[in-house]
Amino acid sequence: MPVISGGIIAAAGELICERVTFTQVANTGGTYTGSVTVPANSWIIDIKVYCEVEWNSATSAILKVGDVGVTDGWYTGVRLQTTDLVAGECLSFDSAGGVPGAYLVAATGLRNTMWSAAARVITGVVTETTTTGLTAGRTHMLVIYTSTSNAGAAVFA
Repeated sequence: MPVISGGIIAAAGELICERVTFTQVANTGGTYTGSVTVPANSWIIDIKVYCEVEWNSATSAILKVGDVGVTDGWYTGVRLQTTDLVAGECLSFDSAGGVPGAYLVAATGLRNTMWSAAARVITGVVTETTTTGLTAGRTHMLVIYTSTSNAGAAVFA
């Protein structure tokens, strides 16, 4: 059985959800980074990005979600100040909101890198430029995956 961050032991085939919250800090600009470690031999079911409160950055607040291979593999250039994701809205693999990364092939509906033999880290990064006395933004990234065991090999007859 795999062990996920937080020390929870999951049963094979169990659906696991881990959330990262990005909360805007007043009078700063900079980078907010949050990650979820997905164990080896797990299937990623979805990565949802939910806007609880829109970011009120004076210039921009841009989110990307990816892994070590492609830093914006799932979502790229998500503007968090009412443009791409407004309060109450959620991006998902089925509704990428016009900002799918390379792993979500919009033309065919195919999804790449959903399974991996190795553990991997899913990382969301918000890059914010200039804020002035403002603080409000709150965005959640939810990584949904299954832990798996090998059921065995298929038999050729």
